[in-house]
Amino acid sequence: AVIFCLAATWITGQFYEFPPFLYVNIGCLAVISYTSVDAARKVVDFRFLQQENRSLRDRLRRLKNDPVGSDILQTLVVSLETMVKPTMSEYALLFLRNESVCELVAVYRWENPIVQISPELLGADDFKRLEKGDLPAPLTSAALLFPIYTGDRQIGALILGPTEHGADFSPVEIERLLDCNDYLAGRLEFILLQRRLMVQMSETSLPVPSPVD
Repeated sequence: AVIFCLAATWITGQFYEFPPFLYVNIGCLAVISYTSVDAARKVVDFRFLQQENRSLRDRLRRLKNDPVGSDILQTLVVSLETMVKPTMSEYALLFLRNESVCELVAVYRWENPIVQISPELLGADDFKRLEKGDLPAPLTSAALLFPIYTGDRQIGALILGPTEHGADFSPVEIERLLDCNDYLAGRLEFILLQRRLMVQMSETSLPVPSPVD
């Protein structure tokens, strides 16, 4: 933009014989104007993004404070929609993962059959962009994979489909989803804890004595 402005000034000066110092002044004004507009745009973007991030955190905080109990899976469904809907992703799937199996625990806009997928395919150290075909059908179109960790142990994974408009996910959208990792990790860990307690209770429960004749 600055080069275009200087070029236009030079061409105009050939007709009106501008003094040389005027070119310098116009060039300085062009640089200042361009810098000011760019800075203002960044400030406005930052303010709106901060508001959107705060809104997302508030919604997740309210969900986190809700009683979980037997409604934990339904809470995860609502949470997943809250996180993914702003990205305009075609679908999202949340998996509980261990060394032997992956269990689908929540979906967003997924209408296909329940997905069976091996834990190795969902293993990752950090989020990654997926190429078409990296995952088996019906997930061949998946675009993003977010591993979910608690400590150094991966307990889940979030998969997002492509965006409705066909564009890539922006760095801001990816950062926002990464910020939700701790929330998802806490919910998945709660499910695992519930299951461990149920197993322990079933193992330690005493058989009911039969009536004595």
